[in-house]
Amino acid sequence: MKKSLISLAFILGLLSASFSFADVDPFSRSFTKQSSGDQTSMSASPAAGDNSVHPMLRLSLDQYFVKGVVTSSKGSLAIVSFPGGDDYFLYVGDPIGNDEHSLKSISIDGVTFEKEGADEVEKQVFNPVQTITGSDMQ
Repeated sequence: MKKSLISLAFILGLLSASFSFADVDPFSRSFTKQSSGDQTSMSASPAAGDNSVHPMLRLSLDQYFVKGVVTSSKGSLAIVSFPGGDDYFLYVGDPIGNDEHSLKSISIDGVTFEKEGADEVEKQVFNPVQTITGSDMQ
């Protein structure tokens, strides 16, 4: 009886741990989801303010930085943030900034933003760490 209770407790513990991480998908289109962050920490960030506007649309483009990129033949994404803010995954075509820029392209070194009637803006990856290609993973 004691063994079965311990086994049951162990299984329930595993299930609760797996459900707590079930909604975290690093490759989801996080831009379209509301941040799950604590509202107290959001109020201390530079993007605090109108909660009806997504954090990636609240600031000017120069206040965002590219933390990293993931590129592949199946698609690419950019990890973008602002000081004190959460990380967001952006894809080509996603809007960014309060001045109507959009993500034009993603390369291994950085990203390019475009805006109708304006010059393109390039941002390099902030503090790049490592590059891994498909052949390195064998």
